[in-house]
Amino acid sequence: MVTLKDSKGYQASVVGILPLEDLALLRIVGAVPLSPVHLGDSSKMVIGDDVVTVGYALGLSGGPSVTEGIISAEHREVQTVASDGTPVTLHEMLQTDAPISSGNSGGPLVNAAAQVVGINTMVASSSGSPEHRLRELLQHAEVAAGGAPL
Repeated sequence: MVTLKDSKGYQASVVGILPLEDLALLRIVGAVPLSPVHLGDSSKMVIGDDVVTVGYALGLSGGPSVTEGIISAEHREVQTVASDGTPVTLHEMLQTDAPISSGNSGGPLVNAAAQVVGINTMVASSSGSPEHRLRELLQHAEVAAGGAPL
């Protein structure tokens, strides 16, 4: 069952699966004609290109969220683990600075020409918030300075 933006549910069949990429192509049965997405060429994306991400951030109701950013790196290799626990290396990944929240995974990464150039795959972040890390840094600096406030 696939639910579209209008909250109507439709039967769907699986056309193809790419297990390593955790990606499936579905055929929706009985829906009014749907507008297809257009695919772009991710190999033509360069650092600084504008992109948007689309997804259902944090599982919140009210429809999809859209964030914007740029391509901040190309040709990344990322180590991860498949659902069966097998280590996997993802190659030729694009990195974006567009905010991607939990729940956006699987949504499209779209270029300025409205073409899909990627699938939001993972969120990488440092632990703690930026202000938390800054406070920790200041505390360590004060200790190094003999406790004198900076």
